[in-house]
Amino acid sequence: MEKPIVKEINDIEIEKYQRHPRILELRIVLVFTNLANSYNYNTATDFFQALCKIFQCNWQLLSGILNNVYNIRSLEKKDKLRFRQEAIFMGILFNETRYSIVKNYLNLSLPSIYKKELNYENYVTQDWLDRLDANIAICGVPAYKLEATRFVEGMEGFLEVIGRVSLPKIKIRDK
Repeated sequence: MEKPIVKEINDIEIEKYQRHPRILELRIVLVFTNLANSYNYNTATDFFQALCKIFQCNWQLLSGILNNVYNIRSLEKKDKLRFRQEAIFMGILFNETRYSIVKNYLNLSLPSIYKKELNYENYVTQDWLDRLDANIAICGVPAYKLEATRFVEGMEGFLEVIGRVSLPKIKIRDK
C-alpha cells in the first residue's frame, strides 16, 4: 500500500492505523456501499467477488465482513459524530481528499467537513485512536483481519493502477 501523505497528526504517527481492524472493516464496507449506491448491490457483490478471485482472497471471509455491514455501521446511529470522524480518518489514511470522503462515504456537504469537530487535527489524539478498538465489529478475529488486510492491499494497488489509466474524453459509440 502507498504510504499516507499525512504521516502524523498531533505528533502521532498514523501509518500503522491503515491495518487497524476497525479501519479495515470501515474501508471495505464504505467502498462496497459506495459501489452499491452507484450501481446496485448485486453488481457490487459480483465486483468484490471477482476482486477476491484476482487477489486470491477468501470470498467467504470477505463476505462475512460485508454481511456485518449493519454492525460495522451501527456507530452511525449510536454516535454519528464518532462514526463520521472514523470515516474521515480512514479516508485520510488512504490519501483521499476531504471532497471525496464526504461525497463517497458521508453524504454531507463539503463545508461541513471543515467544522471543528470534523477537522481530524482537532480530534485525533492517542485516546481517540485507542477507542477505535471499542468499535471493531468483526475484524478483531485474526482470520477476518488477515483477509481484510489482503483485500484492502490488493484493492489499493488496483485503484492505484486504474488511477494511472487515461480515459478518452469522447466515448466510442456503436453505429
